[in-house]
Amino acid sequence: MIECIVMTADLMAEIRVLEALRAAGLTARAASPEAWALEMAAAADRSGDADPSGDAGPSGDTGPSTIGVVDLTAPDAVAAIERAASAGVPVVAYGPHVDGDALAAARAAGATAVYPRGRFLMKTAELVRALASGAEVDDETP
Repeated sequence: MIECIVMTADLMAEIRVLEALRAAGLTARAASPEAWALEMAAAADRSGDADPSGDAGPSGDTGPSTIGVVDLTAPDAVAAIERAASAGVPVVAYGPHVDGDALAAARAAGATAVYPRGRFLMKTAELVRALASGAEVDDETP
């Protein structure tokens, strides 16, 4: 089962993201920046215990078991992305379309995919499910 841990500073966006992920059958919950960092470290530890052959698990999934979702307006978002990505946890980041610097910084920090907020909120489940399946995802980094 795939678990999505969401870090955001925007309560309304948090609700929309969590509802979309849950409606798509994914386990999703929000975490504070501090808790999110701990969750990503734990996810990295769990992935280190995975079958080294790369074989699919019992459910047939070959993708990650945990995906981080980060709102770039959250405190220390880029640093959090960098830590999670360096630990091997895939991260989807989203932020204001007018903040090209933040979107580019997220990509440079190692985010697997980066989207303007509007596109991400319209297609949350579709984008995260594609990543969860292990598929390559196209992002919209400026």
